[in-house]
Amino acid sequence: MNAILAAALEAAKAELTREITVPEAPFEFGSDLSCVTDIDELGTELAHNDPRCVWEYLLRRWTTKPDTLRDEPGWGIDAREWVNKGVTERELTGYADQLRVEGEDDDRIQSIEIEPTWIPQTSKLSFAVRVVSADPTIASFSGTFALTQAGTVESTFDGAGYAPLPSVSVPYA
Repeated sequence: MNAILAAALEAAKAELTREITVPEAPFEFGSDLSCVTDIDELGTELAHNDPRCVWEYLLRRWTTKPDTLRDEPGWGIDAREWVNKGVTERELTGYADQLRVEGEDDDRIQSIEIEPTWIPQTSKLSFAVRVVSADPTIASFSGTFALTQAGTVESTFDGAGYAPLPSVSVPYA
């Protein structure tokens, strides 16, 4: 950027008046907005530790290639890379362990149980997931996370007190 322009922008910025106060910790950011299932019937954003938000966070974490987020190096694991390979029972268990470790890195989660399954009739690698919240006031929830031969991600969510969400398919990009 040109030095004269940069100086002019800095001078104009110094004259601005803050209209919103600076937030104070705890920020409670991280609701992982999808703008569909993370708002209630009135359009209000769900809390950061709401089971639906945590579930969507897990799906993103499990389908994001490591080192693709500039501000979070090492974040994520791209489970879609596991599709279209022959795998043993031991490897399936290893995949479930990798997902569990990656998911339990979130401070909203106390523990995760994952049961992997290969479904040859549909060529899907499926994971039945049960999540226990770190907050004792939040009920445990479960869902399924499946990877298809075409590389799409399918997900269902079943949280206590929630109507099950329809299956969501996200194509591999």
